[in-house]
Amino acid sequence: MIMLLFNFGMVAAVFGNVMSVFGASDKIAQIFFQESKINSTGGDTIPDKECRGVLELKDVHFRYPTKDDVEVLKGVSLKVDN
Repeated sequence: MIMLLFNFGMVAAVFGNVMSVFGASDKIAQIFFQESKINSTGGDTIPDKECRGVLELKDVHFRYPTKDDVEVLKGVSLKVDN
């Protein structure tokens, strides 16, 4: 009888975990199918005339606020000519 009750307890725990997974997957599906307020498809937002210029980043350093001792970007420089 004790083993039977133990097995029912295990099934209840597994069932609870399965229901948590279904709940999480439902929330992910809601986020996935939510319509964005930002027009990311292009279209009329791109100017008709050609853009010219230079984009340059010099000596960029970055650390995450939660990991202040780990520097992710260490003096990165980037230059894009058009």
